Amino acid sequence: MKILISSIVGVLILGLGAEQSRADPFNQKFIPVAQSAGQLPPQSPPQANPRSPPQAPWSFPEATQRTISIIGRERATVTRAEIRVADIADVNSRLTRDDEAVIALQRILISKSPGPGEQITLSAQQVLEAMKRGGADVNKVGYTLPRIIIVERAARSVGEEEVRTALHSLFERTGREAEIRTIQMPKDIRVAPQAIEIEPIERPSTRSGGDAFQMVVKQDGQRVASFDVQATLEEWREMPVARRPLARGSVIGAADLVMARMNMSALPRDAANNDSGIVGLRLNQEIAPGEVFRKQHLFIPPLVEAGQRVSLVYRSRLLEASAVGIALQQGAKGDVVSVRNENSKKVVSGVVTESGVVEVRP
Repeated sequence: MKILISSIVGVLILGLGAEQSRADPFNQKFIPVAQSAGQLPPQSPPQANPRSPPQAPWSFPEATQRTISIIGRERATVTRAEIRVADIADVNSRLTRDDEAVIALQRILISKSPGPGEQITLSAQQVLEAMKRGGADVNKVGYTLPRIIIVERAARSVGEEEVRTALHSLFERTGREAEIRTIQMPKDIRVAPQAIEIEPIERPSTRSGGDAFQMVVKQDGQRVASFDVQATLEEWREMPVARRPLARGSVIGAADLVMARMNMSALPRDAANNDSGIVGLRLNQEIAPGEVFRKQHLFIPPLVEAGQRVSLVYRSRLLEASAVGIALQQGAKGDVVSVRNENSKKVVSGVVTESGVVEVRP
């Protein structure tokens, strides 16, 4: 009996005798792949060493009766993150006693899967080596493997409706009264076919008239993708507006404000959205009743004006003294201003601490 190595349409079939292979695929005596044409394996099957422990965690029939057959496919599509034997080959046996061994073979890990929508190639040798690492004794199963197996990862695109649903959930959780008018997002964000979870994270917008979000996509709790979207919103919010006309230079008090429900898309982006950041500020232009307060029109009023007589307070660990001086520049609380001492005519620098008071520190 002689060894025959045959190649048919890219499929590698190795066995003892072509006629025997055709006769019964479950009784073939397949042998390991030869490294080259001049290095054929021995013609007689290797003798099992009765003292050697079994390589696989299951029981195989005798080497002369291979009842388990592995038939590889030239192309395969997977949905999971790993490629296993069952993804690229049909594993069968006509005997019920082989059921556990068949299941164990099917579960052997071959390789990690490519990214969604991508593909990789596996050689027959890679598959055999992976099976050996998984505990299989390839000398005790019949196998037919293509020289090259192409494996593609199934994929789908994230849809705009999924993004809308995620944004609406965010608005509900945060109490925002907003409707989405338009969404701008990348056209082809590819993920595996399994269910996804999208977590929106609001980001500072660099474009007028839209809100920016980062969308983090997760599957089975693991982050698999992220992308940015720009959404145009119809949003209503309680905003502080002027209760009455306010002149330029007015310092805003609590009685000057009233809260009103406003359409955010019709307001300038620098409109102040809470009264706590407005009270005590000064206007640099007049404002009409019902008008929002723009941040560019608000500033902190100075506690010291240029030319104003102020109290100079000198403090050290051992001494505290006071004097009268003339402020040479205006300043708000915390500002450093120059003051001329009225008695000594010396100019000193100090920090504005309250209205009309400048503290000089050593």
